Amino acid sequence: MITILKIWEFFFVKKLDFSDIPDEVICIVGEYLNYRDQLHISSKYINNICSGKHKHAVHLHLKKKFGKITDIFPPTLLSKCPHLNFKSRFIGGTDYIDKITVNDVTDPIMIGKDSFDRCFITLRIIENGVVKLITLFQRFTKNNNFWTSGSEYNTKLLNGSPIYSQEFGPSNLKSILDGKNIIKYYRGWSDVIIESKCTLY
Repeated sequence: MITILKIWEFFFVKKLDFSDIPDEVICIVGEYLNYRDQLHISSKYINNICSGKHKHAVHLHLKKKFGKITDIFPPTLLSKCPHLNFKSRFIGGTDYIDKITVNDVTDPIMIGKDSFDRCFITLRIIENGVVKLITLFQRFTKNNNFWTSGSEYNTKLLNGSPIYSQEFGPSNLKSILDGKNIIKYYRGWSDVIIESKCTLY
């Protein structure tokens, strides 16, 4: 049986000229692929797409799936990130994705989806000379605009509360993505702001 994935791959491998197909159609076809296949298409064929508009269509699809976090992690970046196969042990007792360790990943940034259909992004970092990993994820299945974080490690990059409610959360993430590699946080419960080095690794 010829699957939609096989047809999709055929077009990309053959590099056929189907530039007249609207972006909306590309995205609709993508909806019929399961999440793993969508990532397979993005990571394996994104550089072989025959026109910029279809690359844009893949980016639109990722933006729809990942929601608000694409304000910080643009689809152009996510489309290049390898997929991390989900394991049930990644989820802790409160349904937070906070049990992924540095030994579970192969790249500084990886993306995936859990058993609750929630998108997640892992960041392997070096903070104050120590290798750590933090996971950003949708807190709720039906709401991809509400993102929080979890970690097995003590990290100052984010504090575990909703990312967009944190004073330094979005700016800290942008700092390591842009290569500035300086994060800010408060010392304990005081108003003293500390700056420290943090890099992707």
